Amino acid sequence: MKKLHFINTGDDLIEGVFNEKGVLIDAWSPNDACWRNEYFSGFMSVLGFDCVEGDEDLEDTLRRHAMELWGLTAEEAGLE
Repeated sequence: MKKLHFINTGDDLIEGVFNEKGVLIDAWSPNDACWRNEYFSGFMSVLGFDCVEGDEDLEDTLRRHAMELWGLTAEEAGLE
């Protein structure tokens, strides 16, 4: 089973999913959509994916991605 790492920054900034190697697959604004593992993990498992929460390093990577996407400062992205 392939592992996907889900990240929610917890401050409604950005959510995203990384593959097993830590490569960002996709990201989105929580005001547009929200990942709900309790809803999605069942069918993702059938497709061969184990969805787990990510770690702090991946969260920082996601916050830097938000800076690039939306032109945020490090402070606005929660990196300072």
